[in-house]
Amino acid sequence: SGGTIIDESNLISDKIIKCAGYGFVKEGIDYCMFGLTGKGLAIGTDPGKDLEYEWRNPENDNHPFPSYYVNDILTVDTNTAFISTNNGLVIYKFDTDSYTLCDTSYGLPSNEIISIAKVSDAFEEKTGFIALTSKGIAYSPTGERWTNIDLSFNATPTCFSSTNFFNTPQNVLFIGTTNGIYYIFVDELLNSSTRKVYHLNSISDVLPSNYIYGIAHDITNDILSIATTGGALVIKNISNYMNTNSVNEEDVLVFTNRNGLVGTSCYSVAYTIDNKLILGTANGLSITSNYSSFQSLTTSSNELGGTDLLSSHICNRIVRKTKNTYTIIHG
Repeated sequence: SGGTIIDESNLISDKIIKCAGYGFVKEGIDYCMFGLTGKGLAIGTDPGKDLEYEWRNPENDNHPFPSYYVNDILTVDTNTAFISTNNGLVIYKFDTDSYTLCDTSYGLPSNEIISIAKVSDAFEEKTGFIALTSKGIAYSPTGERWTNIDLSFNATPTCFSSTNFFNTPQNVLFIGTTNGIYYIFVDELLNSSTRKVYHLNSISDVLPSNYIYGIAHDITNDILSIATTGGALVIKNISNYMNTNSVNEEDVLVFTNRNGLVGTSCYSVAYTIDNKLILGTANGLSITSNYSSFQSLTTSSNELGGTDLLSSHICNRIVRKTKNTYTIIHG
């Protein structure tokens, strides 16, 4: 936010490959957390004021943490974060700087947690959590005890969908995997005994790549956008294709660096509250409002010419901090 770059002077390393990021304001103090592959968890306050990060990992006696591998961070409330690691789910409390580690003994199908999503029904009366693990998908009403969802699901999950509305319930939660896109009907999960994971068969043949790193759902306009290593796929009228095996050609848009993107490999995707699509690629950020042309967000123009906004153009992750504020984690 505000053009602040957090680099090697603040972090243990600026070589961020697979990572998680998160920030929030609590009682006027800006807390940030980052997880890096092989490094553990970093916690800092007011990073724009050049304060150092405190690193927590298994070797740190003063600030222990159960894993070197942090895959994702979910804010549950202003005092609680769910941290997905390769050694289980960490339920972290900010006020006491303490955590609980949930592993397979708590019902999780695997200790390798890729991501956690908080879900609620249409009336926001029932809530729960869904965990993506290396050996399937699990559900919990509180985040402490877990049960498997649909034992027939056997693809390796990679990511959840996000929406263009901040903290808005998703009736359908899309899941990226190494075998295409799957989805869960949230109301069905929370209000019935049916806990099934469905395959989005209709888009299998048009995916640029099965290596899926991000999914964004424009609820307003019924559009699903998918970031893959082979480009970005945009499917219009996605609700029409939940139970079919093909899509109409006019509803399919594939984007690479040949038709507008600054880079073909796409690692992250997000919608703004006014429905603009932002893509994080291997060569910077691209944004569009009409799906016919993209604008690069990698440089900013002024009277002296273009100015680089990023110290690296490999944009690994777009993390939503508040309603319309984002943190870009890049290489």
